[in-house]
Amino acid sequence: MTLSRLFPRALVATIVVGLCCVAAPGAAGAVTPAAGVSDPFPVQQGGQFYGPHVSVAPDGTVTAAWAQNDGASTRVRVATRSAVTGHWSDPQYLSPEGEDVNIFAIFIASDSNGGCTVVWLNDGGTTFVKSKTRVGSNTAWPENAVQLNVPGDALYGGALTTRPDGAVVAAISGTHSGTNFVRTLIRPAGSADFGDPTDVYRGTDGASDLALRYRDADHGVMAWKSTIGGHENVSIARYTSGDWTSVGPVTSEDDSPGYVGAILADNGDITLSWTSWSDGAHHLKAATVAAGQSTAGPVTEFFADDPIGGFLSQLAEDEEGNIVAVWQRWYQQDNLMYTATRDADTGVWSAPSELPDSNPGGGAVLLADAQGNLTVTYFGISGGTATVLVSRQRVGTAAWSAAESIGTADYTLGTAFSTLDADNNLLAVWGRTVDSGPQVVFALQDLSGPSLGDVAIPSAGTAGTELRFSVSPLDALSALGATSWDFGDGEAATGNGVGHTYATAGSYTVTVTSTDAFGNATSHTGSVTVTDPPPPPAPEPPVVQPPVKLPPVIPARLAGKKITITTTVPNCSSKFVATTTFGTTKYQTKLKLTKNGKLCTGTGVIVLKKAPSTRTKLRIAIGRVTKTGTNTIATLTTKRG
Repeated sequence: MTLSRLFPRALVATIVVGLCCVAAPGAAGAVTPAAGVSDPFPVQQGGQFYGPHVSVAPDGTVTAAWAQNDGASTRVRVATRSAVTGHWSDPQYLSPEGEDVNIFAIFIASDSNGGCTVVWLNDGGTTFVKSKTRVGSNTAWPENAVQLNVPGDALYGGALTTRPDGAVVAAISGTHSGTNFVRTLIRPAGSADFGDPTDVYRGTDGASDLALRYRDADHGVMAWKSTIGGHENVSIARYTSGDWTSVGPVTSEDDSPGYVGAILADNGDITLSWTSWSDGAHHLKAATVAAGQSTAGPVTEFFADDPIGGFLSQLAEDEEGNIVAVWQRWYQQDNLMYTATRDADTGVWSAPSELPDSNPGGGAVLLADAQGNLTVTYFGISGGTATVLVSRQRVGTAAWSAAESIGTADYTLGTAFSTLDADNNLLAVWGRTVDSGPQVVFALQDLSGPSLGDVAIPSAGTAGTELRFSVSPLDALSALGATSWDFGDGEAATGNGVGHTYATAGSYTVTVTSTDAFGNATSHTGSVTVTDPPPPPAPEPPVVQPPVKLPPVIPARLAGKKITITTTVPNCSSKFVATTTFGTTKYQTKLKLTKNGKLCTGTGVIVLKKAPSTRTKLRIAIGRVTKTGTNTIATLTTKRG
């Protein structure tokens, strides 16, 4: 059965049985804790539960589902983690009271709108398959479950996945009135309802152990164990542009296949894996149906010379089109995790190799992101304690990284299920037992920096004038760290909103970087063009007042003892006097001022004690009277007349 996938090449493969063959913890060295992993958060505390599953929507909303006994029946329970706040909702039951669910047949998938669907079969898996859908990240689950099968169906199995276009697809198999069937139902993203069922296969062959995968919105594959006249084989159907074409049995061996896996490669080849039961042992096998063919090529059996070859295989495609398998193998009282790779060019599988620190191990989930990087989570032992391990195979490398621990576990409570979010961060749920009792716990490995929203970098500015810069970092997975700015001129600042003044003109590259609590960083760059300030305006020329031009001096008129004075003075607002000396006597008179257009005329009369001789010329001083004295502004000379 298959969980949700965010990318065309991503896989989250689930396991339909418990970890019955995981060895008890023994002596083992401590595994290094994985970097960037949050402390496991108890989504559910206490109670009898099994097998938590997890799915994440592209917006980051996480939903976990598990089977829990409410004291009267075993029911489906869910909780949701907000992509905005990072907080988990209180758990709630989805399935009705009094209806026992099959703890190995709970499926969960998220759509591209943040909605989520949970599907379950009743205990025994023969009566009904029901579902509930939450439409969008912030909506409630509906009160009533929807039954997906037709009354009268006897059910064999189911699967649920998210198609790369965001639609959720459910598959069920069973029999009705003597006719066996495999059906799919599609729930478009944003819709609460599944559409009418579509027959993938309908006939006399039994069908169980469904595996459903899509490469893109128009191409997919389904594989299952088919029973034909008492003989069991692997059958497949291809999905192309809305239509399913059943190919029929593609293997010729009658070896009781189970735990069927399938993947559709980019070149159209379908690679299958299955575990057969014969001679009292599990035998892990794989084969490929080439594009356009209806039968599989040569069958590869892993550990063919050993009675315990393996089971619970997971398949994924790397960046070069190679198919990678990971599986569980019980060998000499130890449960080991193995991997092998089918070369895309030769079609030949490599010799199996053990995953790091997997002795004992189990419960693998294999994931591939859009770039072909692979991640596997599985149970292992660290320092004598059961733990959830993670190992990675990155693009361009063939080796798996050393295993790292993401938290202690109790493998009796079911597999640790994991998935990748849109930024390839690892999200996982599993069961563990602590002093306070059993818990469903959630942990994440944050490998990406915060998202940077509302980045404001001015495109232009002026040297010497402050510019403002701002950003709004957001990280729903972990706490925010620092935000720093590099202004491209050798200067820096910290904070979400800062100011900076460029000293000189030029073109500068500005980089803002925000980190989270684990040191993951995200950067954004912009450019700003700084120009010189405009030159200051030229000063206004001084206003030069033209000098006051006095008319020609009019000599004072002397007639006998009388001197008549008529002269022009600078203004009519001051006081002016005329002064002369004759003999030893000083004479002075105040001038009468008269406005004459723009000029001011001062007139006055001085009377002497006796008349001067006819040859005498007297000098008349014209003075402005001030507070400090009299200032001479002109001198007149008397003339007879």
